[in-house]
Amino acid sequence: MTADARAHRVSWFLQKSNGVEYGPTDLETLRAWAADGRIAADDLISRDRATWTPASKEVLLEIEWVVTTDQGDAGGPCHLRLFSEWLREGVLSPDTVVRNVRNGRRVVLGELFPDLVATLTAASRAFVGFGPRRCVRDRNRGMGGVRRRGGAVRRWNCRTAGTDHLAGAGT
Repeated sequence: MTADARAHRVSWFLQKSNGVEYGPTDLETLRAWAADGRIAADDLISRDRATWTPASKEVLLEIEWVVTTDQGDAGGPCHLRLFSEWLREGVLSPDTVVRNVRNGRRVVLGELFPDLVATLTAASRAFVGFGPRRCVRDRNRGMGGVRRRGGAVRRWNCRTAGTDHLAGAGT
């Protein structure tokens, strides 16, 4: 029996950073939790509740991707599926570079999720150039904003989850 097959048959336990334990559960459930972002890299997992290891050390959970900037790694590691959600929500842009901590592979999110980027690009055109990136930037500052674009004033307010609330409203 392979190591992967043995891992599937064993009951697993998860201990969150606040000490709360979950389990026993199977590997598929644990993997789904990791892909959903329910397991942080520093949460602990165990097969026997005696020996605990950081979740990011278990290869089968695929918690192995970090955002890379000019200043170094800026978050993670986490499951690759979370990046698609953050891309969809506008938290990350298509030109964000991510790195696999296990093999060093670097890739641009737009190349990993081309269909999602095409959908987001088409949707952002409907808002006259006001895509999620601008709103997220201002949401992170905790405010809406007014921006001059092409001679017209454009206003958006991320707290009301809208974009382009007032378009072309004179100066």
